[in-house]
Order: sequence, then structure tokens, then C-alpha cells
Amino acid sequence: MTSAVCAATVLVILSSVLAPTQGWFSNEYFCQSRGTECQIEELVLETDAAIGDARFGPIKGSLLVESGRIPHVTRALLKKWPDVNDLTLDRLGVQSLFVGPKLMHLSAVGNAIESLVVDNDDNGTSFGLRTLQLSNNRLTALTVVSRFVQLRVLNLDHNQLTTLDLGVFGKLAELRVLSVAHNQLTTVVLAPQSAPLQLDKLRSLSFAGNDLIALDMQHWEFASLADLNLTANGLNWVEGKLDQFPALAHVEVARNRWNCDWLLVQNLYAMEVPDQRFTLDQDPAGRCEEEKLTRMGRHCCTSEKVAPGAMDVYDSKWSEIGALSKNITNLNRTLLESANATVRLIEAHHNTLSGRLEDLLERQNRTDTALKSLAVTVDELKDDDVSRLESRMRDQIEQVRDAINERWNGTQLADANTTLGSSWHQTSVAHETALKELRGLLQQSTQQMQLYTDKAYKQQAVLERQSKDMDSIRELLDRAVAQSSTLQARVTEKLERKVEALLEFLAQISEDNGESNTDFL
Repeated sequence: MTSAVCAATVLVILSSVLAPTQGWFSNEYFCQSRGTECQIEELVLETDAAIGDARFGPIKGSLLVESGRIPHVTRALLKKWPDVNDLTLDRLGVQSLFVGPKLMHLSAVGNAIESLVVDNDDNGTSFGLRTLQLSNNRLTALTVVSRFVQLRVLNLDHNQLTTLDLGVFGKLAELRVLSVAHNQLTTVVLAPQSAPLQLDKLRSLSFAGNDLIALDMQHWEFASLADLNLTANGLNWVEGKLDQFPALAHVEVARNRWNCDWLLVQNLYAMEVPDQRFTLDQDPAGRCEEEKLTRMGRHCCTSEKVAPGAMDVYDSKWSEIGALSKNITNLNRTLLESANATVRLIEAHHNTLSGRLEDLLERQNRTDTALKSLAVTVDELKDDDVSRLESRMRDQIEQVRDAINERWNGTQLADANTTLGSSWHQTSVAHETALKELRGLLQQSTQQMQLYTDKAYKQQAVLERQSKDMDSIRELLDRAVAQSSTLQARVTEKLERKVEALLEFLAQISEDNGESNTDFL
């Protein structure tokens, strides 16, 4: 009983020691196995901060991350694995991959890699990479592959390559296996065309499952090439001969649209060719009849010869291009209608504001005319009243002067003295009455002047308010005109960009077809 308990305890201890994957903290990771390969599960490093906080035990040689998610494999992460030279990061959602100079074997299959990143601080950095497995990703270019001069195996199957310049492999003298199958290749070139591509150790080359129509192998110097796979393209002709590869042992060229003359030139016209150095695949039974092709030996062929680029590579895409063109036309029409409606709305607002402004200007003119007329009337009233008062005062003064002269000169009789006194009294009363009337007229004129002054002040305030309203209306009008110009410029710019992009796209298609027909002629 005691021995059984001890054995169970030992097993528990051994299992806890030999299979730790994660430490006490969530950011601490250890190898699951203690063999030659370190395995880590559930490694989730989605941010730079998570990479910075991650802790790993000592890892040497091979590292396999079995599960988790690492969108960006960065320089900082590889620095945490300084002694790892064999790294496997399959199906971890990787989008960008940093390749360190110490790695010898790297596998990142089944991710979403769009770009490879290397340290550009020193272009002379020596990379020791031997194998690179990048199938099932989203690569569209191979800009940094030329740096991996020790590379022996390169697998780029199931990516998104459309054009491939084989010159990028010119420095990879150790390359043994190159596969770019099942991409979207329409063109494979060698720049510069006159320079040969010498890869003496290349043994296997695959372009299977692409959209190639023609291929130029004349400048390929592959002394060790044993396996060549060109199946499932649209190939019609290949420049160069299969006999130029002395080590060729197996050739796959089925499921293409070969020109029958090419099969004759390559000595592939019979089921069994005497003294043929390599084995050859064959098209599936019934394919030639289904696609109305001619069977020659093991393969189907056609009498048509298609020059490079002459075949319409957009054949399966024209419906999509037509739908896209229709959508662009509808979009342009919608934008134009919206722009016209907006312009009409702005014009309507502009006309309304212009009408209001004209009304205000007319009212201001009428007010100015009324004020001028009022001022003239006030001046005339003042002049008339003063003139009448001055005339009456002169008459009264003359009367008083005459009466005084008569009194002092003794021209009146004694009995007339009483009459003179009575006349003097009457004259004084008349003067007082005239003075009262004069005061009344002056007071009335003063009140009228005050009234006219108050009206003038009120009218001036109204004019100032109307002037401010006119300024506000002018500002709104200027702003509306500016918005109309901006909107029209934006609409024009958007329409021009979209139309130019569509015209450029259609012109490029026409130019490609034109060049292809020229090459064919």
C-alpha cells in the first residue's frame, strides 16, 4: 500500500515537472516537452505590450507554437528566443513576419501574411535561412527573398502572386526546391531578359495551378532540375526545350491548352517516345472530347497558337468588370443628381437672399428719401415762421416808434393827450398780445423741432438696424456662395477621380490586348 502511494506521488510530481506550458503568471510560458523540440500551447500575443511582457524559459534549437494567436511576429519577439534556429508558427493568424538572421528553418503555413520584414539597418546582414515554408498566406510580392542567399527550400503555394520576376532568385545559388503553385500568376519574367538564370542545384520547380498562357525557359540554366510541374494552367506554348535540362526525370504538363506544334517540337506526340529521358503525365480520359481538343500522345492540344499576352486573361472577369462599370455609372449618376439638386437648392437660397437684399436696399432708399424730405420740410418751416415773426415784430416796432415820435414832438393837441394815452395803452396791450403769440409760435416751433429730432433719431436707429441686417444677409450670401463653390469642387474632384480610374483601367485592358495582338503579329 505504501509503495503504491509513493509511486502515484512520483507520477504526479513527474507529470507536473515534465509538462508545464505556462507559469504562475499568465504572461510566463515554458516548453511542454523536454525533448529536442520545445512546444508551447495557447501563446496569445496580440499587442506590442503583450510581447514585451511575455516571459519564456530557456529555449534552444527548435520551437513549435502549437496554438494561439500572434498577428505580428516582431524583432522584439525573436529577441526573446535568441537560441532558436528552427521556428514553426503555423496557423496563428500571423499578418507580418520578421525574419531574423539566426533562423535556419522557418514555417508559417496557413496564416494571413502579407509581407516579410527584415532588418534594413545593415543590408550586408548574413542570413542563415535554409528552408522557408509560407504556403496558404496572402503574399503579393517577394521583395526580400533575394537576401536569403543560403535558402534551399522555398514553398509559396496558395498565395496571391500575379507576376513573378525570376531574377529575384538569381543570388540563391543553394536553392533546391521552388514551388509557386496555385497562385494567380499570369506572367513569369526574367529581368534583364538577356541574362541567364543559373541555379545549378535546383531540383524541383512547380508553377502548377496558375493562369499562365506562355512561358519563356530559354535562359533557364538548371543543371540539376529533375522535376518540372506546369499542370493546370492555360499554357499554349513554352519557349525553350525540355531537353535543355540534362537531369530532368519527371515532367507534368497536363490540363493545359497546348499548341499541337509545340508537342511535336518537344517530342511529346506519342504515348511512348523512344529514348525519352523523363517520365511524363497525361491528361484525364475524356478531357479532349469534352473541350473539343485534339489528342496527341498523352495530352490534348489545339491548332491555335496564342502569343504571350494575346489571350484574354480577363475572360472570366468580364462579367464582374461589366457589373463594376455599371455600378460606377450608377454611382456617378447619383453623385451628379445629388450635386445638381444641391446646386439648385443653393441657387434657390441665393435667389431668396438676393430678393430680400434688394427689398432692404429699396426700403433704405425710400427711408433716405423720406429723411431728406423731412429735413427740407423742417428747414422750410423754420424759415417761414421766423420770417413771419420778424415781419410782425418790425410792424409793431414801427407803430411804437411813430407813437413815441408824435408824443415827444408835441404834434398832438392837449385834448388829444387823453386819446394818446388811451392809444398808448392799447398799443402796449397789443404788444403784449403780439409777444404772447410770438412766444407761442416759438414754443410751437421748438416742440415741432424736438418732434422732428426724435423722429430723426428713431429713423437713424432703424437705418442702423437695417444696415446690420444687410451686412448679416451679405455674410450669409457670401457663405452660401463659398459652400456652393466648395461642394461643386468636391463633387467635380470625386467624379474626375472615379472616371479617371475607370478610364485608366479600361485603357490598360485595351492596351494589354493591343500589345498582345501586336506581339502575335
